[in-house]
Amino acid sequence: MKLKDIILKTLEKEGGAAGLKALKKAVKKSDMSTKGLEKDLDDMSGVKQHKDGDYISTPLSEVRDIIEVMLDEKKKKKKDRC
Repeated sequence: MKLKDIILKTLEKEGGAAGLKALKKAVKKSDMSTKGLEKDLDDMSGVKQHKDGDYISTPLSEVRDIIEVMLDEKKKKKKDRC
């Protein structure tokens, strides 16, 4: 299993976000080295570090952004009808 797959699976298991400790634990279980894990996470597409430190799967934030845009458009259409 590739590092990215392990990270994404761990994030999914943790509800979309996990701290470095949980990610290191998952990587160690797969017999991979955790050396350079933080740099690998920073370079990984689809994973971002939240301002509070947890790593998150970015598709979740992208979905949220899309939903917010859709709701804003719906509110605008409703206002235009009134």
